[in-house]
Amino acid sequence: YYRMSPSWLEPSNGSLAQSSQTAACSVLELRDSGRMTKEEPCGRPALSEYRGYCQGHYKERLVELINRCCADPAVLFTPAEMIAELQRWSVAVPIRRPEEPDLLYAHRLRLVSDIIITELNLEPS
Repeated sequence: YYRMSPSWLEPSNGSLAQSSQTAACSVLELRDSGRMTKEEPCGRPALSEYRGYCQGHYKERLVELINRCCADPAVLFTPAEMIAELQRWSVAVPIRRPEEPDLLYAHRLRLVSDIIITELNLEPS
């Protein structure tokens, strides 16, 4: 939707070709082994569809990049997903007008989320 190239998901510590050959996630994590804390590779399985990351680190990377470029995923939400999100944040959900088309109602729901983001002075995530 935001016309981003998949290259922005490549691990910073190596190329995609190198990371896809690796069967384990190489993201460094702090490990506490009694007296010492040291950095060690994650080591969880890194499937090719996660571009060299384990599932958890892949999701972390996606969220980091979404936040960095202010790509609001709400534009992809269905009306039901937007209603659930508004309810999650205890925001009054606009009532659907009789015979209001789905697209118009979805647009009104998105406007509510945009207003809330602006009022809270938050960047879309």
